[in-house]
Amino acid sequence: MRDNTALIQDLFGSIAQEGWSTKFNDALADDLVWVATGSSPVAGTYEGYDATTTDDLRHAMKIGRQSLYDSFGGERPLYLEVLQRYNTESVIAQITDLRAAKSPLAGIRNLLLALAEEPEKRRKLGCMGVAAICAFGDEDPEITAIGHASSVVLGSALEEALHKAKKMGEAKPSLDERAVAHFLQSTMVGMKVTAKAGASSEVLRAIAATALKVLTV
Repeated sequence: MRDNTALIQDLFGSIAQEGWSTKFNDALADDLVWVATGSSPVAGTYEGYDATTTDDLRHAMKIGRQSLYDSFGGERPLYLEVLQRYNTESVIAQITDLRAAKSPLAGIRNLLLALAEEPEKRRKLGCMGVAAICAFGDEDPEITAIGHASSVVLGSALEEALHKAKKMGEAKPSLDERAVAHFLQSTMVGMKVTAKAGASSEVLRAIAATALKVLTV
């Protein structure tokens, strides 16, 4: 039998190489839809963290109960691990796109428009980080800490971009960088929720355009 540690390393290695569209693609939907594929009696969709059992997870991952407990200790540790990795990879991708743009303002515009450019099916999957906020608020210290850490990192990158935009004359000099960084993050969260509810690309682009006016008008 393969070593449990190697099994889990391979699992997350495939996520790192192939993205979240592999084994955990459906598992990381906005409302945590864990999917067990195949034709077995347990095949199907299980919605929500509270509605998803340890057996649901191990069958979806195709590992034994002992492997799951040896590696994570159960459903909650696995959830926290995946949430941490999901948030980390998402923020890294956002900051990379932000800094790769031809100008600070273009980078911010790209972040806001990114959701509108996604296929409708992908938009409706939602965001695991936002789902965690909606589900738990600030009642779970561990989940709150994961979300807060991601928010701080992205917020700092946005403040940096706004500062550069002001120096380059792309944003108005009176702009409060920290306040606007919070505003942009809140706008992106709201757009993700709106997209999950079925908002069209046109609606999301209009929201992004309105938010950008705060920077320049």
